[in-house]
Amino acid sequence: MLKILRNLAQINVEGYWGLLALGLSVAVYQPVAPDPFLMAGSGLGMNPYFAVSVALAGTIAGSAGGYALGRFMGRRVLRILRIKERYLQKVEALFRRYGVWGVALAAFSPVPLRETSWLAGTFRMPPKPFLMAVALGTAPRYCGAALLGYLLSRAL
Repeated sequence: MLKILRNLAQINVEGYWGLLALGLSVAVYQPVAPDPFLMAGSGLGMNPYFAVSVALAGTIAGSAGGYALGRFMGRRVLRILRIKERYLQKVEALFRRYGVWGVALAAFSPVPLRETSWLAGTFRMPPKPFLMAVALGTAPRYCGAALLGYLLSRAL
């Protein structure tokens, strides 16, 4: 029993670092978003407000990194992958048409944020609106995951 309590105490310290690491890597390359860990952490005693804040800060910073990768290497990588120019033009037109709202929807949905971040940088979407859209899309998603974990833990 004492070992279990020690492990739960470690979650409060290491769990926040883990959420930060997941957030930082989600827009670069991470197959698992922080959502399930926010749910579990809330149920295991992590402060849901702090956990959401840490995950959100990490995701915004990680998205900035993915954006920078796209901005400085995107076109070259797409040429190496031999993506046809007509497809690039279609995607660029979508970014120009939907901009902030498209990024916010992608951040809220299960669409991988890394591709959205890379493409936003590649197609030169302005960085401030891009990062605001990431925050706008991920904040409700992360809050919902933390709230769901908290409510489930209280119900059990």
